[in-house]
Amino acid sequence: MLSQARENPERFEVRVHASKRLDAHIIEVSGDIDVFSARPFKAALTRELDRGNYSVVVDLSRVEYMDSTGLGVLVAAFKRAREHEGTIKLVGLNRQLTKIFDMTGLNRVFDISPSL
Repeated sequence: MLSQARENPERFEVRVHASKRLDAHIIEVSGDIDVFSARPFKAALTRELDRGNYSVVVDLSRVEYMDSTGLGVLVAAFKRAREHEGTIKLVGLNRQLTKIFDMTGLNRVFDISPSL
């Protein structure tokens, strides 16, 4: 099954902003995260971590699909944040993403919340 990101790559978007209320940098993602769109997602996470922002919230409320490439990006970022006593928190997972995180056991690794 091809994801919509491959069929329509301009649909994928990553935005980053700081939140004083949450004391974290928020990465908002929209579109599918797969092998075809993971590069800008990884770049946004890496950029925040390179800047020393080790408390990151990834808002996935506008993501419908994520493959193992996207999971790998998140796990790598999580490991790097943890090395600096930081965290990667995930918010807004839909039913399909929740199922993927449950099946892989990553729901026990990441701090996951329904919303910001």
